[in-house]
Amino acid sequence: MASVDLNITGGAGPFTIRIAADTDPQGTNRYLSGTTPAQFTAIPDGLSHTYNVSVSNGTCNAATSSFNQLCPCAAIPSLFATADCSNAAAPKINVQVNFSQSRQVRVQIFDGATEISNELLNPGTTKAYAVSSGKTYTVRASDSSYASCKAADQTVPVTCTTSCTLSVTAVNPTC
Repeated sequence: MASVDLNITGGAGPFTIRIAADTDPQGTNRYLSGTTPAQFTAIPDGLSHTYNVSVSNGTCNAATSSFNQLCPCAAIPSLFATADCSNAAAPKINVQVNFSQSRQVRVQIFDGATEISNELLNPGTTKAYAVSSGKTYTVRASDSSYASCKAADQTVPVTCTTSCTLSVTAVNPTC
């Protein structure tokens, strides 16, 4: 929860107060009615947002103001990614995500700049992704609602070698 002091002058209450971020759909009101200072639901994504305030009382023209607010991410997903060469002919990256929020985690896998996988996983999920050996991949996990709230990217080199050892022994040659 975030708050802002509102100094309302002129006119008489009751007042209708609306607080909305500049990115909110029309009609959104983040203000929690009756709170002093004015409490509102901020966007917890670690980015600065402009919030617009409008106050009206049904008699006077509406008054408006705006302010910038940066609220930290409410939570960051955790990510654990490893190469799996248990079957060298079919290498994988095993990805495990955890998250303290009830939202899903977006998992993205990149081969260089090319995204090769992008999907939502539930917190606590472990999933294997088929990849190619001899490459290095980047794995990213982010909050499905707030993409800027993400774990540090993990670099996963996948170097699986097929073990093939032949041996031969010649015994008892005859003519």
